[in-house]
Amino acid sequence: MKKTKKDINIEFIPFETLRSMSLEKQVKYIIKKAKENKILVFDSKLTPEEEAKLISETMKHISKSFSGIEICSLYAEHETGIVDKVKDVFFKALTGKSRGTSIIGPAKVIKEIKRDPESISILMK
Repeated sequence: MKKTKKDINIEFIPFETLRSMSLEKQVKYIIKKAKENKILVFDSKLTPEEEAKLISETMKHISKSFSGIEICSLYAEHETGIVDKVKDVFFKALTGKSRGTSIIGPAKVIKEIKRDPESISILMK
């Protein structure tokens, strides 16, 4: 029997897409996409509150067909100077978010996510 490969669907989503949504709508949007086996890449770091809400809501949706999500955020842990600190302050003031990248995907697709200070590595099933 020939094994078929599954397509991997990665969506790059700008922060502006979620900006007008309430936290509850953002979480529903992300869970819906994850249930569709999509890996989401956001151009900002999720806040701890957003991650906590997403995880708690995801737990309510766990089933045989949906085993949950994997989340990883990448951001500069050590600013190199005053310019970077000023950029962070302006970005946060304008958007309410921290500079960085967040990746969220279904646990049945993402086997492992590794983060080091400068990159994210994803192993998919």
